[in-house]
Amino acid sequence: MREIKFRAWASDEPYMLSWRELMDMQSDLVSLDGDYSFFKDDSILLMQYTGLKDKNGVELDWWEGDILMLDGGQSGIFPITWDDYGACFMCGEDLLVNVANDCFAEKIGTVHENPELLGESK
Repeated sequence: MREIKFRAWASDEPYMLSWRELMDMQSDLVSLDGDYSFFKDDSILLMQYTGLKDKNGVELDWWEGDILMLDGGQSGIFPITWDDYGACFMCGEDLLVNVANDCFAEKIGTVHENPELLGESK
């Protein structure tokens, strides 16, 4: 069973918050007053840990929003995204689990800290 973890991008800082930092700040951030929003404002963007291991069983430190450089199968630079329809993590057009097992992949940044890697401006 994979471990369920989250991190968050605080866009007003800008700063990546670890799970521990989120839990320490939860009374300041969390709103459970019936409005169905987890955070009190839109400046906190939650990202989930993928929980994937490579073909040798080594845990990969890959999170939703990370940017990978791929070589093999599909080559290029792609962000890790969550696909609601398929209920799975994707990287470009491939399932992320296939990327982990079939390609050389290197994490080179995040969509929030390094948007220029995807041809976007900060």
